Amino acid sequence: MLLYSKEALDLTFTDQGGVEPERIKAPTIKTFSPSRILSSVTTGDLLEGILTSLDAGAEIIVVNLQDVSFMDSTGLGALILAHKKVRKAGKRLVLCSVWGQTRMLLEHSGMANVFETYFDQEEFNRLVLNR
Repeated sequence: MLLYSKEALDLTFTDQGGVEPERIKAPTIKTFSPSRILSSVTTGDLLEGILTSLDAGAEIIVVNLQDVSFMDSTGLGALILAHKKVRKAGKRLVLCSVWGQTRMLLEHSGMANVFETYFDQEEFNRLVLNR
């Protein structure tokens, strides 16, 4: 289920005054892209993958819902549980491409403002990763 993995990069910057290089470490990002239906049948794998990524040191977990056409209350509950666990670990869980019925469920449940969301993966990359 893991679609994209961005391991941490070490970037080196120097100024023109000959000052010692500064190392900046990019965050470790794990992206999950469930497809079609996010329900009791599929949420176990998603939740397990997110928790495993946290244990492996992921700093930002991205759930790209682009290919999800339907999410039931179990799917929503799994996202809420993942959000709580990720925040408790001091990390970030973000959602991308929340459209259609999935967006409606988040809005009607009052959870739309709980999650950090981006229009799509491209917007996340541009705004969060400056790419």
